[in-house]
Amino acid sequence: MVQFEFHPTVVGFDKVNALGLAQAVELAYASDDTIRRTIDIQWHFPKFRFFNKRGAQGYLAVNDTMMMLLFRGEAIAPWVSEAQSTLVPVEAGRIHKGVHAAFEAIWDEVFVSFRLLRNRNQPIFVAGHGIGGALAVRAAQRLAVEHLLPTGLYTFGAPRIGDTPFCQALHVRLAGRIFRFVNHGDFIPRLPPRSWGYDHVGEVEYFDADGKRHEGEAIWQAAMAQTADSPEGFLKRSAEAPAPHGIDQYIARLLA
Repeated sequence: MVQFEFHPTVVGFDKVNALGLAQAVELAYASDDTIRRTIDIQWHFPKFRFFNKRGAQGYLAVNDTMMMLLFRGEAIAPWVSEAQSTLVPVEAGRIHKGVHAAFEAIWDEVFVSFRLLRNRNQPIFVAGHGIGGALAVRAAQRLAVEHLLPTGLYTFGAPRIGDTPFCQALHVRLAGRIFRFVNHGDFIPRLPPRSWGYDHVGEVEYFDADGKRHEGEAIWQAAMAQTADSPEGFLKRSAEAPAPHGIDQYIARLLA
C-alpha cells in the first residue's frame, strides 16, 4: 500500500487528501484485525471504532490532528430496486429508503463515538465508495446538523442518494467541501436514475478514458449522454465489467 499522507488543515479540494481517503476507504474492505494494525501502527490513529449493521460497514479513525469516518460499499443491485429506492423524508428533502434505514442503524453509535473521541476540535473528513459513498453523504449531512461540520466529504463511484432539495440543502451547508469522483465506465453513479426523483451533490471530479481528471459537470454529462440506458442496463454493464468501479481503480487514477 502507498504511504498514507494527509493535509488535515486544508479546506477545499486536495489531491493528497483524496488519495489518503481513497486508501482509507479501501482499507474498510479488509478484516478488522488488518484495519486495526494499519491505522494504529502504520498510520498512527490510536483511537478507532468499527460499525457494521444492516449493510452499513465502516470505521472511525482518530488521532490528535484529524478524524476520518469511512464507509465501504457492497453489491449495488439490492439497493436500486424500486422498493428500496423509495424516497423518504429527512431533515431537509428526501433520501433513499434503504440508505436511510442502514444509516439509522449505526447513527447513534457513530454520534456517541464522535462525542467521546473528539477532544481537540479535530477537523472531520468523511468518505465512502459505492453505496458507502451514499452513506458518507448522509453521515456528513447528519454531522453538519449536529454542528460537527465536516472539513471534507469525498466519495468514489457513489450512487445518487436523495432528491434535489436534499442535495441543495447539503450543498449550502458544505459549500466547497464535497468532491464526487467518477471513473470513466463506472455506471454506479448513474443510479438510481434521475427519472425516479434523484440528484447528485458535490463537485464532480471525472476521470476520462485516458485517466485524465476533469473538474465540473460538463465532460461527465457529455459522457453520460453517449451511454443512455435503463437502470437494468446499467446493472448488467456493471456486472459484466466491474473493474472501473473498484476503489483500486480510483486509487490508480489518483496516483497517475
